[in-house]
Parts: sequence; structure tokens; C-alpha cells
Amino acid sequence: MVKSTALPKTNDADRVRHAFRLCLSRPPSAREEDRLVRLLSDLQRELRDDAKEVERLTPTPLPKNIDRTQAAAWTLAARVLLNLDEFITRE
Repeated sequence: MVKSTALPKTNDADRVRHAFRLCLSRPPSAREEDRLVRLLSDLQRELRDDAKEVERLTPTPLPKNIDRTQAAAWTLAARVLLNLDEFITRE
């Protein structure tokens, strides 16, 4: 059984660093971190006006303390990490 690893509850940059370590077993470079944090911000802004897409991307029900728009943005950001060649290919 895999032990659950809770996300840091501080800010998106901390969460990005945590996600990188989980997915790629390394910390992100400053450029990678900045780009993913900006992507999250852009996604949250875009998804605020698209309730239908937010609902499609998030499970129902969500825990009460989870913002649905933020969860949808993180779903898309996680897909970016999981589709990286570095995640898929081991050398």
C-alpha cells in the first residue's frame, strides 16, 4: 500500500516543488518552477469563467476545503508533469 503524501499547504511554488519531487525524483530548476507556477495562475484565471470545464476536470464531491477551480488547474498542471518525457522514460 502506498502511503498518502499530503500537499504542502503554503503556496503554489512549494506545491510545484513537491510535485516535481514526486513525479521526477528531483527538484525543478528555477525556470521550470516559474513556468509551472505561471501556468497554474493562467489556468486558474481561465477556468474561473468556465464552470463546465471545471466540473469536467474535478471529481464530485470534493472535500469541503478544496477550491474546485484550483483543483481543476492542478489537474491540468499534473497532466503536464505526467506527460514529460522525463517522467515516461527511464534511462
